[in-house]
Amino acid sequence: MRNRPLKREQKKALTRTRLLKAAEKVFARRGYGDASLDQVAAEAGFSKGAVYSNFKSKQDLFLVLLDEHIEERISDLRRTLVAGEDLDQQLQESADRYIKHLNESEQWHKVLFEAWTCSMRDRRFGAKFMKRFQDCRRALAEGLNARFERFGLPLPLPAEQLAAAIDALGFGIMVQKLASPNTVPDNLLGDIVALILRSGATVQREMGYASRCQVHESDGAQPGGLTAEKGLSHPGAFKEEG
Repeated sequence: MRNRPLKREQKKALTRTRLLKAAEKVFARRGYGDASLDQVAAEAGFSKGAVYSNFKSKQDLFLVLLDEHIEERISDLRRTLVAGEDLDQQLQESADRYIKHLNESEQWHKVLFEAWTCSMRDRRFGAKFMKRFQDCRRALAEGLNARFERFGLPLPLPAEQLAAAIDALGFGIMVQKLASPNTVPDNLLGDIVALILRSGATVQREMGYASRCQVHESDGAQPGGLTAEKGLSHPGAFKEEG
C-alpha cells in the first residue's frame, strides 16, 4: 500500500519542526550572535527561503524555539506539582526531573543560556523573553502555593518570591553543570530546595505557636494546654493525612 502524499499543512508543519531542531543545534553551537539563518537552513537541508516562509527573522525563530521549550516546562511543572501525596518526595522528584532534563538536553540549556545573555545586552529582546519566562515562573509559584495549601503548610516566602529564588538556584546549577558537569551533584538542587522549604516553614510554625502561647498567657490560660504542631523537619510532615 502506497503512502499517501502529505497535505500542504502537514508538509509545512514538518518543515517548521525540522527548522526548529536545526536552529537549536546552530544556536547552541555558535551562539545567537554568530548564528545565521543561512546556517540554520543548511543544517535543516532547506533553502533560506524556507526559513523566511516560516519565521520573520532570526529573532523570531529564536523566540519561537524558546516558546516551545518553555511551554513544555510549564506542562511538566503542572503535572509534577499536582499529583502525589507526599510533598517532600514530590519536590525532590520535580528537582530530579529538572536535573535529568539538564543532563539529557545540554544543547537546549545552552540555548536558554544564550537567551539570558542576549537579554542582558538587548533590552527589547529581554522584555520579550522575560514575558515568556514569567509564564514559567508563574506556573511554579501557582503550583507551590496550591500544594502547600493542600497540605496545610505555610510557605516560608510569598510564592512568587520563592519561585524566583528556585529559578535562580536552578539557573546557577545549570550554568555550572554546563561548564563542568562533574562538579555539581545531581541531587544538590532537590536537597537545597527541600531544606529551604522545610526550614522556612518550620520557623513560621514555631513563631505562630509562640504567638498563640502569648495570647493564652495574656488570657490567664496555661500554655501547657497547647500542643505544638509538627514542623516540616518531622519525617511525616510533608505527607497528606488520609
